[in-house]
Amino acid sequence: MQDKIYYLVGNTDHETHDEQCCCGEPHPLPHRAVGASLYEMNSTGLQALYTLLAGKDEVSFWDWCDSQEAQGVYYGLSDDAAKTSAIQEAHNEGRLIINHPEHMKASIWWDLPYGWRAGTRYTEKGAGAADVIHYELNDLDVPQFLLEELERKQVTASRLVWVCRTNDDALRYGNEPYQEDVGPHTLVLASDTDNGYLVLNDARQLDQTIIMRFALYRHMQSHLRGHDVEHDPLVTAQEEIDLLEATLLKIARLLETSPSCSVKAQAISLIQETMQQLEQIRREEAEVN
Repeated sequence: MQDKIYYLVGNTDHETHDEQCCCGEPHPLPHRAVGASLYEMNSTGLQALYTLLAGKDEVSFWDWCDSQEAQGVYYGLSDDAAKTSAIQEAHNEGRLIINHPEHMKASIWWDLPYGWRAGTRYTEKGAGAADVIHYELNDLDVPQFLLEELERKQVTASRLVWVCRTNDDALRYGNEPYQEDVGPHTLVLASDTDNGYLVLNDARQLDQTIIMRFALYRHMQSHLRGHDVEHDPLVTAQEEIDLLEATLLKIARLLETSPSCSVKAQAISLIQETMQQLEQIRREEAEVN
């Protein structure tokens, strides 16, 4: 399955290195070392993590971790050093660690020092970032929990900007594109169909749990779009159910936010279709068992 993600748990092992050091950075022998474990997330783990982050269940995810075999254990002289070793190794191998979203550059972070845009920026004085996104919510896919965090932290609209990755993409929005400086820790909130990206400058103000939950939200969306579930032998029946239920949640949010009768009618039709698929999957699973 593409874009696998992992969860890093610290302080999972302790051992003495007396003949050979396997820490991320070698140290004189002998010494005591702390281990940090990396777990590959399956559908059950993802679901348990999501309920943990949503504050609904603080037990199931840790029970899931205890039942799993780690994909790797990384060592250092301290817990922080062991985690750093695991993060560096994961980065080298292209692994995404969900509870260290600052390293998930490919999914939620803007990875250039600038962006291309055209036209002037205008932000109503005193407007909040959440207000601007609410105004365009039918066109922007920003989860409700992230909007609530923007409101809680009173993030201003002046920290939002639409940018493109290239000069050619920015030409779709107007003449004479220019480079807009984008600082570090810039979060990609949403995108449009013309390769434009709505980004939030300096997202360090946001709670890390919210950032982690947002990274998981985007990963699940990517998984849903990128797979032909019916013909993918790596997708289990439970994963099919998880993905379809994620679709139902998204449709439910659309129903709550859209005043359009036509949109609501379309959403209800999609819900009925999805529920039928869920029921079919459950029947087939019951027959197998």
